[in-house]
Amino acid sequence: MGGNGGSATGGPIATSNAGGAPMQSTTVSSVDAGGSGGIAGNSVDSGGSGGSAGTSGNTSSSAGGVDAGGSGGSGGDAGGAAGSGPTSTTATTTTTSVTSSGGTAGSGSGGSGGTDSGPTCDDLVCENLGTCVEESSGPSCDCQPGYDGDNCEIDIDDCVSDPCVNDGDCLDRVNGYECDCPTGFSGDRCELTVTDCSDDPCLNGATCEDVDDTYECDCTEGFTGDNCGTNIDECEGVDCENGGACVDQIADFECECQPGYDGTYCETDVDDCASDPCENGGSCVDAVNSFDCSCVDDWGGDTCTLKLFEGVGVLTVSHTRSFAKAVSGNGLVVAAVSSDSDFYNSRAFRWLDGVRTELTANDYTYPRGINYAGNHIAGEFRDGDQTRPIDWYFGSSSSGSNSLLTVAGETGPAYAAFPNTNGSILAGNCPTQNNEYPRACVWLNADDEYNGVRLTPPDSYEESYITGMSEDGSVMVGYTYEPHTAFRWTEADGWVTLPLPALHDEGSARTITDDGTQIFGLSESELVRWVDDTPTATTLSVGFSPEAVSADGSVLVGQSQSEAAIWDAAHGVRSLSSVLASLGVNLSGWVLTAANDVSADGKVIVGDGTHDGNSSGWIARLP
Repeated sequence: MGGNGGSATGGPIATSNAGGAPMQSTTVSSVDAGGSGGIAGNSVDSGGSGGSAGTSGNTSSSAGGVDAGGSGGSGGDAGGAAGSGPTSTTATTTTTSVTSSGGTAGSGSGGSGGTDSGPTCDDLVCENLGTCVEESSGPSCDCQPGYDGDNCEIDIDDCVSDPCVNDGDCLDRVNGYECDCPTGFSGDRCELTVTDCSDDPCLNGATCEDVDDTYECDCTEGFTGDNCGTNIDECEGVDCENGGACVDQIADFECECQPGYDGTYCETDVDDCASDPCENGGSCVDAVNSFDCSCVDDWGGDTCTLKLFEGVGVLTVSHTRSFAKAVSGNGLVVAAVSSDSDFYNSRAFRWLDGVRTELTANDYTYPRGINYAGNHIAGEFRDGDQTRPIDWYFGSSSSGSNSLLTVAGETGPAYAAFPNTNGSILAGNCPTQNNEYPRACVWLNADDEYNGVRLTPPDSYEESYITGMSEDGSVMVGYTYEPHTAFRWTEADGWVTLPLPALHDEGSARTITDDGTQIFGLSESELVRWVDDTPTATTLSVGFSPEAVSADGSVLVGQSQSEAAIWDAAHGVRSLSSVLASLGVNLSGWVLTAANDVSADGKVIVGDGTHDGNSSGWIARLP
């Protein structure tokens, strides 16, 4: 490495020769940019300090050097000793020796300079999240928006442009500003004029009006208050009549009236007769939310559309008498019979809405029972000199009949009386094998005429009769004769003899509810009820013979003291004629002798009687 450089010297140096020889003149130009300037031959040192100059011979020689930085390299010697002759040397940048006769000066190069890299980003601190960037000219700070300065240390004043108008105060923020607006102005620069209505303070459709430093609300109808937020109670002071209740509305009220009243204040009793609801000559009497019809000519019901009583009539003009034997569970269809004076000329017919439809054209047909819908009627017809059971059916696509036998080839009097819901099971009577006595029988498949089953009692009773069947056909009831006993029969349990009240020896079951849970009959002339789960008799009434019962067991019809009678728990046994008379029915010329059947709801009753001396079947309807 080069040694330390000496001091830089500029200007001519003259040296005298005592021998009178010509003087040697040396000029040294030296620029020292770094450390000490050395005396060197034509040497430029770009490193640290300049290198030491070479040593001249007998003649002094100086060299100029430029030191730009680090230490200079060690320079070589400038040459050997000079000759004795006079020598003149001028050095400019590069050392030049002119040798006289004394000899030739040597030349040497200065040493190489050292290397220096300068400042970096490690030496520079950028504030406020600024980023240092290395560039050719040196490191610099790239500032975040809103900051400036060599080190991003300056927060730029965004208010310098005075952006806020209308005397708004500007508040400098980083890379922005905020205007604090005086009253009456708004906006980013306070450029908007504010009114007291700007925030829509008025409610419920009210109109806002600026007034000086405040506002006023012009309320819509029905509202009040500074901001029109209060609904005015229009019901205050309103009196709704007849139990009506006032309901407040917007700028209005409404009286909610009790049924039967109308008008603004419920002051009007609605005329429920205005629609003329009473038919068949009935007169209407208005009531509160209702009306009453005063019916005439045996019409009844709420609107006089219910014929309270009528005869079933006869099939032909040659017939003089009729009997109504059964009514469908729905109360619409009646199974009846019409004949002349000869009973064996009887003809069964189906009555529906006043229309009589004959059931086959045999010499003798007789109906005994009907199912709920009225599309199966069970009875008997004459086959030669014997009667046989029969089932008449009525369908939407076809109608007809099925004749029945107990066993193939058997003859003897028999009849069917009780069809179940769909007519698949029939109950009635058929003869014993020797045709000696009638016996209770069941047809479990009415489509098979030979599928009859005799119900054999546990003892050798002479006669037995079925008098009732549950709607589905699963339970039969009846009685025996000689002795008189009541029984219940099911396919699962067979024949079950029903107990009688204490001290009673005879009894008979006469009818059963649709669900098969209650059985009604007689015991020693007393009306008795058996409950299926606990078949013990309970005396209900005396002197009443039941024939039929409503579906729920609440109404019984039958005969009492040779009159058609009705029984219910509230009234006991009553004459049906007296009940109808209380409803305004004119029974002039009629005598009602027996009630034979009742509809499921207990409202429609059919039976036998006389009209003007002739036997006549009839239909009674209770409202």
